Amino acid sequence: MPYARQTLTQLIQATTADVAAALPGADPLLRRAVLTVLSRVLAGQHHEQYGYLDWISKQAVPVTAVAEALYAWAALRGLTPVAAQAGSFTVQSTGNNPNTSVAPGASLLRSDGVTYASAIGGIVDVNGNITLSITAALPGSTSNLLVGASVSLTSPSSGVNSKFAVTAVIANGTDLETDDSLKTRTLGAFANPVQGGDLSDYVQWALAVPGVTRAWTADSLAGTGTVTVYFMMDDVRSYQFGLPAGVNGASSNEIRGVTATGDQLVVANTLYTKRAATALVYACAPVGNPLAITLQEVPNDTTIRGNISAALAGLCIRLASPGGAWLQPTQTHGGILRLSDIQDAIAAVPNLDHFLIVSPTADVVSPTGQISIPAAPTYL
Repeated sequence: MPYARQTLTQLIQATTADVAAALPGADPLLRRAVLTVLSRVLAGQHHEQYGYLDWISKQAVPVTAVAEALYAWAALRGLTPVAAQAGSFTVQSTGNNPNTSVAPGASLLRSDGVTYASAIGGIVDVNGNITLSITAALPGSTSNLLVGASVSLTSPSSGVNSKFAVTAVIANGTDLETDDSLKTRTLGAFANPVQGGDLSDYVQWALAVPGVTRAWTADSLAGTGTVTVYFMMDDVRSYQFGLPAGVNGASSNEIRGVTATGDQLVVANTLYTKRAATALVYACAPVGNPLAITLQEVPNDTTIRGNISAALAGLCIRLASPGGAWLQPTQTHGGILRLSDIQDAIAAVPNLDHFLIVSPTADVVSPTGQISIPAAPTYL
């Protein structure tokens, strides 16, 4: 059982009692007596010492370690916090003079002062449109842009409308990995130490790639000697339910398989340097399988229904997995979203007294390579 640490009040009472016991027949603990003051000071010092010992005990194991101590435990398993990433976006301006241009390195500004840069610039086409790829000047999620948002050139170019609208999100920016996330990876690394290329190793390696939030593995799915690594990027690709952007495939250094592109190539190249020597590793994005749910007896309340959608989205992030993959560390097959978990997620929505799930009527099973993603519920 845990050690019952004494409170400051208990320490003061115990200290003054010891002093009184050591001076029988006297009354040394009057309110302003010297011994009373010393007893309180001594109790306070003990309280600080106990607090420090308590803190030390928490840093002594990775389960309760925080900050620098957590980073040290993580480093013992070769892990470091995933660095923050800058967001990238596509923006467009219309009504410009054809053949005018925006120079490489042009700076753009959001209304709140956040800056972006276009590394290669662009040229206005014959229709008067110009499209730029821009990247936030600083990493982090605060610089993310929604489609339709506006940014403006800080130094106007002749013949070009300075105002640009976001037309696509290439990759959202992400913040420095949280201590909670790093602790989860660290505990996973201690629970499943590297075995030279077993299935859990590939999960750990994939999760260390910036932007990757979930990962699963499947052996021999693409043939004998192959390892398929499915992964999701819930923050960077939030606008498409966390599904990676690119083409599934192997590392650019691999001569035995089709080369991946985009997010899949980044993961595949990382895994290539760590894989077992003969393994042919494919980095793959699962195919989204929309979670179709029909509900009855739900109030026509925007807040409640919005919270139901949010609860189902959170459920997919927590529990959804690709069909055909192995779940670590349970070593069970993925692709199943339990009906009971769906019911629990909806039942936890505030102010929802009751509801009836019309469909599905059983566990949701995704085919191989597919994963449940959120979809707007149907209300009857």
